[in-house]
Amino acid sequence: MKKTSLCLLAATLLMPALLRAEWNLDAGLDLRLRYYATNNLPNSAYGEGASETYGRYRTRVWGSVENDWGKLYIRLGNEFRDYAYPDSKSASKRFPDVLYVDNLYLETKALLGEDVRIRLGRQDISFGKRRIFGEGTPGDGSRSTFFDALRLTWEAGEKQTLDFAAFYLRDEDWLPTAGKTHANGKRPSDYAYNGLGQDEYGAILYWQDRSNASLGYDAYYVAKFEKRDEDSKFRAEGKNATYHTLGARLLPRFSDTLTGEVEAAFQFGSHDHAAALAYAGLTYAPQKGTDFTAAALFLTGDKDGARGKNSWQSVYNREACIGDVDSAMYAGNDYTNLFYPHLAGNFNLGRAGSLKLQAGPMFAPKKVADHGSNRGLYAAAKWSLNLEKLLQTSYAKGATLSFTGEALRKGNFFNKGSRDTALLSRVELTWKY
Repeated sequence: MKKTSLCLLAATLLMPALLRAEWNLDAGLDLRLRYYATNNLPNSAYGEGASETYGRYRTRVWGSVENDWGKLYIRLGNEFRDYAYPDSKSASKRFPDVLYVDNLYLETKALLGEDVRIRLGRQDISFGKRRIFGEGTPGDGSRSTFFDALRLTWEAGEKQTLDFAAFYLRDEDWLPTAGKTHANGKRPSDYAYNGLGQDEYGAILYWQDRSNASLGYDAYYVAKFEKRDEDSKFRAEGKNATYHTLGARLLPRFSDTLTGEVEAAFQFGSHDHAAALAYAGLTYAPQKGTDFTAAALFLTGDKDGARGKNSWQSVYNREACIGDVDSAMYAGNDYTNLFYPHLAGNFNLGRAGSLKLQAGPMFAPKKVADHGSNRGLYAAAKWSLNLEKLLQTSYAKGATLSFTGEALRKGNFFNKGSRDTALLSRVELTWKY
């Protein structure tokens, strides 16, 4: 109710300016069709799940009205699935599933000067490589990533920006939704957008500086309060919690072909929480579109392997930040207790598209009782084709076809009898107009 009242107040105050403005109109749509086949995916209970084969189809339409004063933007989305296997899911998430408001915001530079952009409403927000901040609605997978937020961006210099965002994320959507009621009685409005049984409040300050060509850097602070439902068992067994995350990211450039990246973050908060994240990588790029990277990612964990005061708590990176196969071992994509040294490569194949490769072993730095520290060997490949370039026709403008394969050869971290190699394949067609 408070949220709705604030929105109505803002609309009333801004209405005179909106009515005087002469707006330019724009609109478009995008389509994402995916088909998955999975086998032996791990789960957070050190076991593995059943095989699945299904299609996942997302459509979105958007529109905007804009002039020198500002812009009003709206995007509506829908995603549904079609399960070929197992039969037990054949009636799950079928069309139309949920129709939802994916973005709805007002943006202007007219209130605080040309150097400050204000954006109020439902919007996508991400920073850096999304290791800290990029996904506001993990409960629906990659269907949406929005935040309900007020964001101010100050252009402090030609290549310097300071962002401030305050956000409120409910477990269930507070904006109208539509769709069908499922056989289990679940209505579209009942869907949990963060999937964690909790409402969340927070704010972020994020500084980016690229004024020095040899050393760019970011610095950030995130505060988050998690208000959990009484029956929530996420993290601290249903207890409300506050977390603070301080971090920095360095981007050294050693030469035209050799660059680096280092990111470190420290986390503290309720229940004597203290945890850390660290990443370091070195990239060699001999030509545009082709590069090779050696890197390592480290997330702290607890000595008993459970979620506790030293487990890294994903801030707003609650998505498959490495791959879909490995993310299945973490409930809610809440990565923790991980050391992942790896090699990666991107290759420009001309008209034949691009190829991405990545591989490396995964370890649990803190062993779990009766379990080993070897999570497994991860490998992934993705081949992407620009259909307009490949077919040389404007009819395919904005269309991309990709093929992804992932594998996790499980180690002794998993239960005996649950160590079959996890496999995932995905075919994806995207089109933006």
